[in-house]
Amino acid sequence: MPAEQGSASWVDSADVDHGETPNVYLLHVMPMISRVWRGWTTPDNADAYQRLLLDIILPGIGARRIPGYLGARVDRRALGDVTEPEVEFVTTMFFDTLDSVIGFAGAEYSVAVVPPSARLLLSHFDATSAHYEVIGTIEGRPADLHET
Repeated sequence: MPAEQGSASWVDSADVDHGETPNVYLLHVMPMISRVWRGWTTPDNADAYQRLLLDIILPGIGARRIPGYLGARVDRRALGDVTEPEVEFVTTMFFDTLDSVIGFAGAEYSVAVVPPSARLLLSHFDATSAHYEVIGTIEGRPADLHET
């Protein structure tokens, strides 16, 4: 039976037309806001920035116990050519409401929150964060977990 709108459960595979993708499931999510921000480093600073972000900055945000903060995701990719290489980081934070985002970032919530320690490692970064309504996700499960 399909999940109710706004719940966080798997849709029963019998209720989904999988076609050629039997390991894909629709996951409905509770209403939330994603806060997306990008920063770039040199290749020499990329690993140090990644450690700072994953070991200090994001755990520090979690330790603040901001009401409505639901966690974060970090993506990384190499960009540029051999003459001007750089590494891009995309940080996506999740909050239950816009009020929770304001609790994290303040009244001017679109302004990027970049600690001084991160600024030392970043070559440039977005001055603002973008905010989106998360409306749902499609998730896959490994083939060896699929029930036959």
